[in-house]
Amino acid sequence: MLGRHLKSALEDSGYKVISVSKPSSIVEDEGSWDLRKWPTDNFFDNLFDGVYAIIHAGALVPSNEKIDKREIFNANVRSCYAIGQWALERNIPMVYISGAIVYADILKQNQTEDSELGWNGFGGAYGLSKLQAEDVFQRLREQGLKCAIIRASSIYGYGMKSDKMIMRFIKLASAGQEIRLKEPLDESVDLIHAFDVSQAAIKIIEQECWDVFNIASGKPASILQVAEDCLRIIKTGSLFVEGKASDGNKPITRFSLSTEKALRKLGWRSAVSVEDGIKMTVNKSTLFPLADQMSK
Repeated sequence: MLGRHLKSALEDSGYKVISVSKPSSIVEDEGSWDLRKWPTDNFFDNLFDGVYAIIHAGALVPSNEKIDKREIFNANVRSCYAIGQWALERNIPMVYISGAIVYADILKQNQTEDSELGWNGFGGAYGLSKLQAEDVFQRLREQGLKCAIIRASSIYGYGMKSDKMIMRFIKLASAGQEIRLKEPLDESVDLIHAFDVSQAAIKIIEQECWDVFNIASGKPASILQVAEDCLRIIKTGSLFVEGKASDGNKPITRFSLSTEKALRKLGWRSAVSVEDGIKMTVNKSTLFPLADQMSK
């Protein structure tokens, strides 16, 4: 999902892109790398011949199916050391896409890049692997690797898996069916569109700013808001809410991040609202604005 947005944004900015996917999903003119397998330096030399910079956005993300935890750590941690060490030896800068899941308290509000990191079990083995991957890149940075780390809040966009909340809502609304929600509905999450994450990566490369950056919208969206936006955009379907809200319920917001550093050092700010992001997803679009499509 993020990879297609990165490729589209980079090409739209005039870059030539070498895209790399897992062997089972490559398309024409793409390279392939099974992140679970340890490659040789010659493999990377051939795969990334002549590149100026590398954006590492690949990871094994568990879904409903059971995945061997060893594969998660091989794909998400060992692969980072392999590509990072190779890039260090060849003086090739990198941008690593991490996530807000690396913060010790994912419910803490307005976290800065200096907030405490840690793993409290959230995200299972995947959450721990992202934390360890960041540590790998931080150690390589100390050795001289030019590497920026993007800690994105919760990324969404065209190409999401069908079991993700937004995709479930879009599918139900498109079929004219009912979206059923249960109280409490005031829980929210900071959703950041893949286009915005891509623009941050481009700014990092162009400005050669090898630092750690929070990337978030700054406008958390509730489950109810996302459902209502889907229904309003698709114009079919309905909403049913089960239960009653509790007066004593304290709203929860996940992945609230301060993006002041990204604004100050990169001149980056989020451009895509949740409503516009859902429109882009429905229209299978990776670039913003959508011109003709957005005006419909």
